[in-house]
Amino acid sequence: MQEYIVPDVNERELLMTLHRLADKRQLDMAQYNALRDQIRITKYDLQRLRDPLQLHLPVTTLDTRRDLLT
Repeated sequence: MQEYIVPDVNERELLMTLHRLADKRQLDMAQYNALRDQIRITKYDLQRLRDPLQLHLPVTTLDTRRDLLT
């Protein structure tokens, strides 16, 4: 028997609802996921461009692009 963890259950319910509505409205989930990935990459690029080194501020670490796609 699995333990119910509220954030996991909420995420699962959200995904199930999203896929049910996508099927109902004939939304291409592959294209949707590709667009979401592109948004994540663009946000990462913007964050990198605003890096403190450009502003001559102390160095902070940024998440790697690999972490953004998970």
